[in-house]
Amino acid sequence: MTLCQTLEQLGLDYDAARLIAGLSRSQLETPSYLIRSVQELAFINAVLAANSRPDLAYLVGPGYHFDVIGIWALALICSKNLRQACQIAQEFY
Repeated sequence: MTLCQTLEQLGLDYDAARLIAGLSRSQLETPSYLIRSVQELAFINAVLAANSRPDLAYLVGPGYHFDVIGIWALALICSKNLRQACQIAQEFY
């Protein structure tokens, strides 16, 4: 998970956030493991609550690229306009 890698690089602990989200360390370290959206949001919220770094999003963001986000994001980015992106997002979410 990109967020975990950034937290580790910054020396920030995320074990409490992992437990809140109901995730094991091995699940987070397995690239093929699918984290449910509820778990991901719980993890992100817990990380943000535990860390007061205002620049955290700016440090994590560059790690999210097409092979991390997937074909869905590519379809959104390739949309002609915002309306088409929203239609694609709604259709394939």
